[in-house]
Amino acid sequence: MFSERVEPPHFERPYSLASENTYERCLYTACIYSRCGPLPVLVSGGSAAAGFPAGALMMRDILLRNGIAESMVWTEELSRSTRENALYSAGILRSPQFF
Repeated sequence: MFSERVEPPHFERPYSLASENTYERCLYTACIYSRCGPLPVLVSGGSAAAGFPAGALMMRDILLRNGIAESMVWTEELSRSTRENALYSAGILRSPQFF
């Protein structure tokens, strides 16, 4: 699952926040996970800027809070575009440890 974006902290909210679309993707993934059984989930998305958390880490936290086991969530935290999401995620999915 690819992240859309992470909203940076600001004066009234001193912490980063997953965008609405990213949050909805996480809820949908958690729903599928609960219906289809324990399957690995790969979340992909890097940081928009230095000092901001990677989108993949924010999505992982949302998935964990929604019942997905930590051992079932894989993260790709380097990508900064859709192309990189696909490229780096493919590398993870091809790795022997995925199977």
